[in-house]
Amino acid sequence: MAPTQAGLLRTDSPERTASTESELTSIESYENIQVPPDLKDILRNATGSDNLDGLSELKLKVIAQEVGLQHLSTYAPVLCELTLDGSVVSSLRDLGCGLKTLKTLRVNKCGLTSLDGIFGMPNLEKLYAAGNSIRDLCPCTSLQSINLIDARKNLLRDINALSFLLLCEQLTHLVLEDNPQISNSSEYRKTVKTLLPNLQYLDEIEFTREENIQFFGIDAVLRSESKLPPISSKAGNSSTNCSYSVSFAPKVLSPRNQTEVENNSTSNGNIKGK
Repeated sequence: MAPTQAGLLRTDSPERTASTESELTSIESYENIQVPPDLKDILRNATGSDNLDGLSELKLKVIAQEVGLQHLSTYAPVLCELTLDGSVVSSLRDLGCGLKTLKTLRVNKCGLTSLDGIFGMPNLEKLYAAGNSIRDLCPCTSLQSINLIDARKNLLRDINALSFLLLCEQLTHLVLEDNPQISNSSEYRKTVKTLLPNLQYLDEIEFTREENIQFFGIDAVLRSESKLPPISSKAGNSSTNCSYSVSFAPKVLSPRNQTEVENNSTSNGNIKGK
């Protein structure tokens, strides 16, 4: 049976009208979506300049993943100081691995849970990462030039794990206050100084001479102050060679004596043959 005219859905029926209004609403919602701005445009607005090749200092407050900070080294190839305080940075990997000229990084209160990815800044000298949820500082061992780490108000737990920072030979300033499981431990300053003898400041307070004597003894302090060479000298030192030579029989050390022995042996053999 053929459908009657009344059974057909007219274009102006209530059902069709509701569907059309729903589609229009969806289109409007897509139009209201804000596309994240291009990183290059952000840098231009922040610096007020189109020439970014000479940019050495930069301060931003952004959501790292949305603006593509991993391309930062491409647009700012000589960047030395970067401040991202208050930004949303889920990982330092979001900053890419090309910031080879960066000397100072500020990522205070950025929501970081780890310093993983910091190896992408191999020449970093100063790291300010207070007010995050960082649990350990081990990734910093890849930073051979680091001299200051500010990790106050984090979630550091194991004070003995700080011994890994001994690999950072230039580290002289360390801030750990407001990490209760570390800074509230007994003999806090002594433990940290013992683990990191080269450290000069802890929580912005300098280690005094009296503290060093208490921790290491007067002899060690005097040796450090007089800058005496270590007990084991490097190979090639004349005094070392002299003492080494004296401790052994001359015949063993002298190739000439060994040659003479061989010649005498040959001569004796010839005489017996005759």
